[in-house]
Amino acid sequence: MRIRGSDKAHIEDLKSYLEATECSVWVVGQVALDVSIPRASSDAQALRKVAIYVNAWQTMNPDARIVGGGTPSRTELGPAGTEEEAGGR
Repeated sequence: MRIRGSDKAHIEDLKSYLEATECSVWVVGQVALDVSIPRASSDAQALRKVAIYVNAWQTMNPDARIVGGGTPSRTELGPAGTEEEAGGR
């Protein structure tokens, strides 16, 4: 799952939070992360878990803005939570 944030400080904090939940996290550029859950039984389960973790983190960080997320680099969530097709990695 690719997650894009509004700034580098929030992305670093989100990275630390997700790593604490046993996600595998890679920094992509200045304000993006690729996230996976190796122990998930399916891609759908991994997507649900990552979404739950990101929503929890965002609740604790209401000033942070996550501007993208979705299945492994195939969809993005716009600011209003709408799905938009995204290009490949």
